[in-house]
Amino acid sequence: MTTRANIYVDQGTDFGIVLDLLNNEGEDFNISNQQFKCEVRKVFSSTIAFEASVNAIENDNDPNNIELLISANTTADIEPGKYQYDIIMRAGTQRSKILEGLMFILPTVTR
Repeated sequence: MTTRANIYVDQGTDFGIVLDLLNNEGEDFNISNQQFKCEVRKVFSSTIAFEASVNAIENDNDPNNIELLISANTTADIEPGKYQYDIIMRAGTQRSKILEGLMFILPTVTR
């Protein structure tokens, strides 16, 4: 089952969050040889508003962490509001949705 999480991103600022992936038994999920993709859309049927960067953090201490990154330049011209996102994990031909939810782009006063 896919995990749901809402994310709040300030418009025109850098955003990053580290996600700890666990399997159904609550144990570390092996992400070696996995690729990740995150698309953000106003609604599921609309065109892509932007893509977020998802990178595996491969080290010996936490071999199951990924980092979701959105640059300030990416959201600087995005209209504030509610968007939908998901993160897909791919290994070969197998695809799994690991996270989905709403992404709120919040307006900022300082530009």
